[in-house]
Amino acid sequence: MTRGVLNELWSKITSVFVTKLQMQAGLSGKQDALTFETTPSSSNKVATMADMPTTMGASGSTHKGGLVPDTPSTAGTTKFLREDGTWSVPDGGGGGSAYVPTLNAAPTSSTTTYTKDGQTVDFEIGQFARVAKTGGGYDFYQLYDLTTVSNVTTASWEKVLNDDYENVYITVTLDANAPQGTVVSGLVISVYYNNAVTASTTVTTDSNGFALLQVPVGYKYKLAFPAQTDCAEIPAVVHTAWKLQRNVEVSYKTLEVEVRNVLINPSDFSAQLASSGERTALEDYVQRCKCYVFNADGTKKAEIKSATFEGNYSGMTAGTVTFADDTVAQISDLNNAGCNFMVLRPALHIWCGTENGTEVLKCTGVYDTLGEGKKTFPKKYIGMFKAFNQSGKLKSQPNRIPTGEQTIATFQQQAKAGADGYGLWNYTDWCKENALHLAWFANTNYEDNVGTGIINNYNNVRNIVTGFTLPLAGKYQCGTKPTVDSQGNYVQRLNFFGIEGMGEQIWEFVIGFRHNGSGTAYIWDDNVWGETYPADRTITLPVTSANQSYIKTIIAGQNFDMLPRTIGGSSVTGLCDGHWIGSNGRLLSVGGSADYGSLCGLSASAANSDFSYSSAAIGARLAFYGEPATVAGSELVASL
Repeated sequence: MTRGVLNELWSKITSVFVTKLQMQAGLSGKQDALTFETTPSSSNKVATMADMPTTMGASGSTHKGGLVPDTPSTAGTTKFLREDGTWSVPDGGGGGSAYVPTLNAAPTSSTTTYTKDGQTVDFEIGQFARVAKTGGGYDFYQLYDLTTVSNVTTASWEKVLNDDYENVYITVTLDANAPQGTVVSGLVISVYYNNAVTASTTVTTDSNGFALLQVPVGYKYKLAFPAQTDCAEIPAVVHTAWKLQRNVEVSYKTLEVEVRNVLINPSDFSAQLASSGERTALEDYVQRCKCYVFNADGTKKAEIKSATFEGNYSGMTAGTVTFADDTVAQISDLNNAGCNFMVLRPALHIWCGTENGTEVLKCTGVYDTLGEGKKTFPKKYIGMFKAFNQSGKLKSQPNRIPTGEQTIATFQQQAKAGADGYGLWNYTDWCKENALHLAWFANTNYEDNVGTGIINNYNNVRNIVTGFTLPLAGKYQCGTKPTVDSQGNYVQRLNFFGIEGMGEQIWEFVIGFRHNGSGTAYIWDDNVWGETYPADRTITLPVTSANQSYIKTIIAGQNFDMLPRTIGGSSVTGLCDGHWIGSNGRLLSVGGSADYGSLCGLSASAANSDFSYSSAAIGARLAFYGEPATVAGSELVASL
């Protein structure tokens, strides 16, 4: 109401009531109280509507000051008074963003209005409308022109193309052994914003069509199959959606879940394979053993595609890592940022026991088909390299001299100082590596299978830096790479599906094992080291005294315990590796050191050290007990 209207109203009121009006509080701004006579005298005039100003006029030729028009009969809070004197909801919705009405069908040339809060509202040029799509989501339309001829208004609408989305077309190809009509199911698509999952869906498609995913621009997404699927795995790379079309081709293959049946303790080690056949399920397993770089606090990991190394024994500072998204990073930068190089070991399913009087190991990789009596080794990330002490935190990094001269308690403390989830690898992890080795090669001789990595000169080998056996780009990369030490001696470094040096150079402590010195071992799987930590189970050790003795047979059993049942083998018979144990032994170390020559190997073990023991010839290996978020290499590098 304008000041002029107020003055006019006040003049009419005071002219009628001024003789009886009591101005008690005035117009001080604190309280305005007016007292009137309840029964006016005959000399006083009572005001009527005729004395009030008329209602305001609309803007234009009829403009006129006056009273506010009557409000709508339906209660509400969204309507405002327009200059034409009507109450209406503003197009902006009061929130600063254009209101987009939802229509029942695609707009036509006659679609010029919409209904909001029971009121009919005119569309304006440039305004959007949406129509719900079958199966979810909306199609959007924009009004780009209005023309009026002979009092008939015609609207011109245009459907909005989804150029603010990335269209991801997922197509399927079949390999020769997949029957036509096979349906690919279980493809999980996760969409992220600000590192939080905003949507996740599972796609099912077949070779006769494709699945279409639309991801908002700026959001991130990844595609992956669960571990139990029989489809070829898609690299779990996180993409950022842009205004483009991306084609993702899924290759389907039928995996025969073969039971790899290997003799455990045969009399003739030249014929261990009890049943021949393809390594189908195991081939699938080792392809899942991917290598990653973890950030220092273990919250993120990015997959490695390849790596290169330069330099020599005296100190390698050059070299790069190429991530799965083709981001390239300097190894020195990753090391300095406290990153860890880890390899994934998925869950491994085995059955170990006696069948028809013969001890066998059955292995089906990630496929849980073995039934009662099986053993499932849990998923774990294991350090690619022997550990290095970086300012009080244990690291798994290339181009580092492995740390020794520390007790097992100190190693575990330094491992856990890195972040929650980090620790040392344990006895169960070591048994798992041995089960995988035997199932894959059907032969117990690690050096024959992987390569000879031992020379009988400890001093020349002890301080060779880690990292010579990357990259791991081959389908089943597993073997050796030549290394030259500081004196020019030729040495082989061994790599077993991404893990380097488990059977040479220096020993490694493992947690989860404690010997009482009298033939009983206590076993646990937690990320804990303690001299009195409660055990999950116990093992009675058949061999309680041994010194540089070749292992002939192992305990095995349901848990595939790798400790010796009998000794008396050789470098080419039995397990082909050595064992040490004595009454003062409390800890377990594995692998061996260079000065023990052919006694070293994946199966080599020593339980002859007490809790306080340390030696330059005994190091450790990092493990991660958890699951970091998978990110692109570019994101990991940017966050360092």
